[in-house]
Amino acid sequence: MGDPAALIMPSTIPLDDAKVAAELTQYLPDLWKAIIDTDIDGAGSTSERVDRGSALYGKRFTARRLARTVFMGATPSVMSGHKGVEKKRIFLGTALPGDVPGNFHSALDQLASGSTYLYSEGPSYWYDTHPNISKTARDFADSLPIADVWAEVHERLAKNRRANTYFAGVVTAPTGPPDVADTEDTRLVIVGPEHKHLKGRDDSPAMEFARRLLTDRAGGMRQFQNSLVFLAADSRRTEDLEKATRNFLAWRHVLRQSAAMQLSGQQEQQAKTRMGEADSVVTSRLVEAYDFVIHPVQEPGAPFTLDAVEVRSGEDLLVRAGKKLHDSGDLSTQWNARAIHRDLTGVLGKAWAEQGHITLGVLWALHAQYPYLRRLRNRDVLVEGLDSVFQNTSWEFEGFAFADSYDGERYDGLVLPTDSAGAPAYVDGLLIVEPKRAIAQREAELADLMPNVDPVRPDTDQNRRGDSGSGGEIRRADAPKAAPTRYFGTVELDPVAYQRSFNDAAAEVLAHLARVPGVDLRVTVEIEATTPAGFDDVVRRIVSENGATLRFTNNSFEEE
Repeated sequence: MGDPAALIMPSTIPLDDAKVAAELTQYLPDLWKAIIDTDIDGAGSTSERVDRGSALYGKRFTARRLARTVFMGATPSVMSGHKGVEKKRIFLGTALPGDVPGNFHSALDQLASGSTYLYSEGPSYWYDTHPNISKTARDFADSLPIADVWAEVHERLAKNRRANTYFAGVVTAPTGPPDVADTEDTRLVIVGPEHKHLKGRDDSPAMEFARRLLTDRAGGMRQFQNSLVFLAADSRRTEDLEKATRNFLAWRHVLRQSAAMQLSGQQEQQAKTRMGEADSVVTSRLVEAYDFVIHPVQEPGAPFTLDAVEVRSGEDLLVRAGKKLHDSGDLSTQWNARAIHRDLTGVLGKAWAEQGHITLGVLWALHAQYPYLRRLRNRDVLVEGLDSVFQNTSWEFEGFAFADSYDGERYDGLVLPTDSAGAPAYVDGLLIVEPKRAIAQREAELADLMPNVDPVRPDTDQNRRGDSGSGGEIRRADAPKAAPTRYFGTVELDPVAYQRSFNDAAAEVLAHLARVPGVDLRVTVEIEATTPAGFDDVVRRIVSENGATLRFTNNSFEEE
């Protein structure tokens, strides 16, 4: 069969050789020679320009070999009902030892967009004798103002405006500080491609734009600097994104103007196909271009600086940006009591130690304001972290207590994680209290509630029992007094805030009685309700059924 290396591949046939071209085109209409010179082979052809524009293609003549293969494989089918040769067969007819097949895809795309006579439909490609509409599209693409190109990119970025696991909100392609509200929840700002970032440059357009947004807001200075992070395009890839977007806009224009341009059915189908292909390329280039997450970092007492990290995985812009920050510890969607205590005794230690407490509202504002504190997705993350203290058995050393208010001497509504009353209402005014102060107050309150021991009394006749004249049994005043063995208490609950009143009673009284070893604790609730108008049938039915379900011993309505 001969030496396999001597086999001639379609891609190796030198169509730029006059004798070879003449031999092949003698069976074809004369205009094919001009088509070969224009698009397929030789100096100045489309394939030669594509190779010349890329070191990857040029050193192996990749585009030229692909064009030759398409011509050799598809030309016999031009007059048939099934034109073209499929992409996989084109690659098989082109590949030589040392080729990188991945380069074939992009080279063929560039041939299709730059050729005058090359057509494509689905996976098939062919050269035809009728000029395609690529030149019209190319001319339109070249004439587009850059602002129109980036406007299309902005519109595509806007499709990512949705809250997700990592960010409470997304801002796309803002023009300046007025477009970005100064709020506390963490948002991702997707910077427009006109503000691109160059790796290693602290003064790139993207970095300068991020600084401006972090410093200014509409009407003044920005307060919540730790609530913004940025996703920026890599300057090395924005050129490809621009070219792909221009190509898409050009083919969309051709398709929209198909009637005015009096396109044939084949040309209209070509425009539709090419626009779809260009649309996919723009989507791909967009993901590839947005490769840097920029966020502020800070040491306590120092101004913030910006850090830019590359993102190299994931198809979803928002998810991959959030995951990168989350994995590096620069964004948290969960928080815990130990971490909060670490901050309160660390970077916030001076203020917490002096006051003994900090409000929830202030703590959340500090997280949103200063990058030296952990960046949290939103306020709910901090609240969940605070609430986790109720599962922390060592809260005295790495936790905190809560209170409603402080009058300078005493905390009102004090709640310890060990209290059975449960968590407080997580309002901005809630005090997060230092454990030592909370425990000291609770111990003082317990001391006030303990019964006093009677002092030693003198021996008097009042301390004697029995008949005074018969030498009955005498109990001396200095004998130990027996401790009381029964407690009974009644409290009237606030009829409006009955749940809070009951919780207070449970925390301040029931909790301490329940801790006594061997105690037999019984708690009953007595409910009395009267109304001059009387209770209607619906209320009577619901209350009676629910009371029976809850095993009320007395559960009835009556007339006074």
